[in-house]
Amino acid sequence: MGETKRLEREAREGRCTLTPDERWALVGGMPECKENNRLVKLQEPFYGRMDAFVEQMWQIPAQTAEGRRTKAMVLLFCILGPDWHGAEEETDYPERHARTFLIELVGGESGERLREQFV
Repeated sequence: MGETKRLEREAREGRCTLTPDERWALVGGMPECKENNRLVKLQEPFYGRMDAFVEQMWQIPAQTAEGRRTKAMVLLFCILGPDWHGAEEETDYPERHARTFLIELVGGESGERLREQFV
């Protein structure tokens, strides 16, 4: 990612004349990128199983604060990804406020327990 960002920045500044496809091919040919792709493929079966569990859970209505907390946790940690579950000061403005609202919807003691995970 660092090399991709560097090349994009240099292209915006006029210091890199490679096309986006050429930049992508350059980065894609790096050993680090190839290893990353290999590791991502190894994760696919596990993510498939997780998706099946999430879909099964999503069919069950959340009728209690604890049920809403559980669904909010799955949403934040499994579906939305790492940008959503950093500490308060590490999380960008939109994600932080959306997460705060989700926790508010959970409410009560369950919401407070969820909020404590992001302090």
